[in-house]
Amino acid sequence: MTSAIDHRSSRWEQLAIEVPHLPSVIRYHDDFLDQVCSLRNPAEMDVWSISRLGSSESLDFGDFSPDIRPLIKHWCCDQIQTLAVTTARNMFHSLRGIAPSDMLSVLSSTPITVRSSWQGFIGKRYGQSEAGSLKNILYYFCKFSLAGWSPQYAEFLSTLPLPGTDRYASVRTGDVFLSVHEEAVLVAHFDRMSNTITLNPKMVTDEELRESVILVCSFQFGFRPMQIGMLQMRDVRIWTDTEDSIASVHLTFKMIKQRS
Repeated sequence: MTSAIDHRSSRWEQLAIEVPHLPSVIRYHDDFLDQVCSLRNPAEMDVWSISRLGSSESLDFGDFSPDIRPLIKHWCCDQIQTLAVTTARNMFHSLRGIAPSDMLSVLSSTPITVRSSWQGFIGKRYGQSEAGSLKNILYYFCKFSLAGWSPQYAEFLSTLPLPGTDRYASVRTGDVFLSVHEEAVLVAHFDRMSNTITLNPKMVTDEELRESVILVCSFQFGFRPMQIGMLQMRDVRIWTDTEDSIASVHLTFKMIKQRS
């Protein structure tokens, strides 16, 4: 076990928590690449390089006090291994937006005092993402029986409210919808591209064709960027009824969560 807090620290000394050692290798699944990725020697690094949506991204623990850094690392390790890596990444970055004093106030609370400290935290107008990340650490305390918490308190934590948010505000205002003019421009582009491909296919480059297909998948069928980006050759099927007929292209998309 390693101590998450150095008792010489006046700010964090009340949060002396023993956390389990980090594994030598953290393994997780990148949904976009559909493969298992590895993060080696996480305890020795304050900047973790993770694979997310097919690219490399850094998680920098340097903004956290050295006293609480092992705790945050172990929490982040647990999130990466149990949730989608994008969800873990978002929660980590949301946590960085919380003032250390506010974080300490909540994390040093007991099951008896947490409701009062939580109300004070919510009153400081943090967003739902910041509050959700901090609340998730309390769930993590329950899971590993840390800081006086245990699994039996997990249901109680669900009663702590998150800041209100209007998820459908942009729908009501119409900001998420294309205007009639924008739709007309897209349809005209598709018509021109279709005519060019039919009459003189050599005039269309692979890049132009790829960009148009992406637009069709998004505009006409409503697929999300990650679904389109995850397409592989095995997801593409081409049918031709006769030699003279125009081929039909069938694409198979993966179902994904609306929010990661």
